Amino acid sequence: RSQMPPDSPLKFTATNETITVVDGGKSYNIRRSYSNFGGSQQALANRHWATARQYLVVVDAVSRWSGSKFCIDGNSVAYQGAPVPPSFGKRILAMVAKNESPEPLFRFYERLQRNPSWRSVQQLYDFLGLCGIPIRPDGKFYAYKGVGEDYGAIHPKGCRSPSCGCKHFDNHPGNTCEMPRNQISDDPDLACHKGGHVGSYQYADGFGPRTVVVEVDPEHVVCV
Repeated sequence: RSQMPPDSPLKFTATNETITVVDGGKSYNIRRSYSNFGGSQQALANRHWATARQYLVVVDAVSRWSGSKFCIDGNSVAYQGAPVPPSFGKRILAMVAKNESPEPLFRFYERLQRNPSWRSVQQLYDFLGLCGIPIRPDGKFYAYKGVGEDYGAIHPKGCRSPSCGCKHFDNHPGNTCEMPRNQISDDPDLACHKGGHVGSYQYADGFGPRTVVVEVDPEHVVCV
């Protein structure tokens, strides 16, 4: 990050393909393919030095905040050389541009990469965003579950499936509920099937007389 006053002039050279900026003795090279090229070009042309410095942060901060595991690759974000899903990369760049640390997202993604399910890896982040499910600083996320007065599972109304997944976990706050992964259904077309189920607050609230908050590791999501 620059140590110079935010409104002090920057030294730069620019072509149609590359911008080179020197700030406080540090040099930044911004290519046309980078997500911050257009904004940097306009800010420098208008001598809006503080705004230009915000764009420089995007180049440097992704690597710095992630311990070099994540980086900007062209107009996307990559994890250990492989592009991350576009929606995930855009969120990271948006946070960095505002000087907000994306470290919770980095930790979430690293946990998710340990998940053996291709479908879960591809779908989980967008599902959490769609449902407004928050990601914790350690990369786990909070979801919700409707339970009975005794904190046991609620059997869905109208479900007649003999293989219903309403295993009677003890869902009291503080308990850990788990079962072998290979005993959990990974069929996305069967909503009521074997496994422990969590969802958004809007879905879980009213499902039972109590609603509990559940901490989930992305590594352990079997089916979205």
